Amino acid sequence: MKPGTPGFRGSRLIEAREARGLSGIALADLVGVTRGAITQYEKDDQTPRPEVMQRISEKLNLPVAFFLREMQPQPQRVMYYRSLAAATKGVRRQAERRHEWLRDIAAWLSGMVDFPKLNFPDFSPPDDPALISRERIENSARRARRYWSLGDGPISSVVWHLENCGAIVSLSDFGSEDLDAFSDTAAGKFEPFVSVSVDKTIAARSNFTAAHELGHLLLHKNIPPNVAKRPAEHKLIEQQANQFADAFLLPESTFYLQVRRPSLDLFRALKPQWRVSIGAMIMRSKSLELINDEQYRKLWVAYSARGWKHGEPYDDELTHTGPRVLRRAFELILNEGIVSRDEILSALPFAATDIERLCGLDAGFLSNDYATNMVRLPPRSAMETKRRSGVAEVLPFNRK
Repeated sequence: MKPGTPGFRGSRLIEAREARGLSGIALADLVGVTRGAITQYEKDDQTPRPEVMQRISEKLNLPVAFFLREMQPQPQRVMYYRSLAAATKGVRRQAERRHEWLRDIAAWLSGMVDFPKLNFPDFSPPDDPALISRERIENSARRARRYWSLGDGPISSVVWHLENCGAIVSLSDFGSEDLDAFSDTAAGKFEPFVSVSVDKTIAARSNFTAAHELGHLLLHKNIPPNVAKRPAEHKLIEQQANQFADAFLLPESTFYLQVRRPSLDLFRALKPQWRVSIGAMIMRSKSLELINDEQYRKLWVAYSARGWKHGEPYDDELTHTGPRVLRRAFELILNEGIVSRDEILSALPFAATDIERLCGLDAGFLSNDYATNMVRLPPRSAMETKRRSGVAEVLPFNRK
């Protein structure tokens, strides 16, 4: 009997392969086995020999422990994507697999730190997107601002707002322009997760993308997954999320007063204040009937003529505020000595680079070299030596 890998789980191999965006044939070529062998491993008809297991681990950049880990039942989730095109099917599957890893990491962290409590309004939306009117969307955006006491002014970072309200937000490298963000929550239990592409880190676009996902969470949480996946309903759902983002970021009560005579130059001047793209302001002006169809068309023609489709003014100047909750959670458990870096990698059977990317950590953050290179206070004796030598001065506190 050929030696295999005790405890190996074929379902984990499927998960890893899809997370890396590989077909069975591509993985077989990388590992140096037949496609049939990969199929046998994935069906649990056979387990890899130790040397093959090692190659699988190396090529997929995942520890062997990952492939021995028991699969946990996953609740049905409602996931919202910008596109359901066939071209994005593989990319979506890859993103879903990595998203499962993010959930595992967040669940592990929650055993040691307290994340912000969930604080989202429940507007009891219908389970049919056709029943969600434009008036309802505008009203939901207004009510959301009132619920969170946001007033009617600009919002500096919707990403930070989502995190403060208990959502887990992650920057992800989807590897495709066809997928820029998605959000999900477990069916029957509101647990919001939002993933935004690292390509959408321009502040104005990030704000709109995050507000779009917020629209899904507030407007579409009751829509069954099978309905959300139908092409016609999916298109409508995406339009509604865009409408919500417009209304949430650019409230009628204040934006209307500032844009009595819409123009590209005016929108350009307003962009640093509202932290919303010029394109979004054009669309909002149309929805508020500040411009007619012909004016709307002319604005887009002029927008294109200025070359702004490839980059708007201030895109490189407005500071982007990325997710921070997961990063701070890791910093906390390490700084407080709750766990070591080695214990993190032992508890979370993923590649260190995957954890770092999913959680917004610096590259190499989970390496021991990173830890030893961090700025730290010298021992007290060294401080005293520096003080006496004049190299540095210690200022004592006056005690009364």
